[in-house]
Amino acid sequence: MNVKHDLEVLIEKYKDKNFFTFEVNFVNMAKDCLREINRLERENIELRKQLKEHFDNPPLKFKELKKNMWIWDNKNKCWLYLFKPLDWEPIKGLRYAERIIEHSAEGYYMDFEKGRFYRNQVEE
Repeated sequence: MNVKHDLEVLIEKYKDKNFFTFEVNFVNMAKDCLREINRLERENIELRKQLKEHFDNPPLKFKELKKNMWIWDNKNKCWLYLFKPLDWEPIKGLRYAERIIEHSAEGYYMDFEKGRFYRNQVEE
C-alpha cells in the first residue's frame, strides 16, 4: 500500500469536480497529507545523510582536508585545528594547532599520514 500514490490519485480524480463542503474539506485534507508526506521524506533524506556522516567515519584523504577545519588525530587521540593543508610535491603536510590560529607561524607542521585523520572522533 502506497499512501502517497493513493493520495495523488485521489487528488487528481477530484481536482475539477464541483463539491459539497465535506468533499472539498476531504480533498484539501488529502492535499495537506501529501504535502506533509513530502516534507517528511525530505527530512528523512537529510537525517539519513547526517546519520551516515556520523556513523560512517572513514579516514580523511588528503584532498578532503580543507583550510580552517577541525580534524580528529587518531594517532594522538586529540582534535586538531587545520590551519591549512600543504601540498608540496612530493610531500603532503599539515599546518595545524590545538586551537584556532590566525597566522601559520602560530602553528605546527606535520607530514600527512593516510588513515590517521578523521571528521569525527574514533571510538575504539
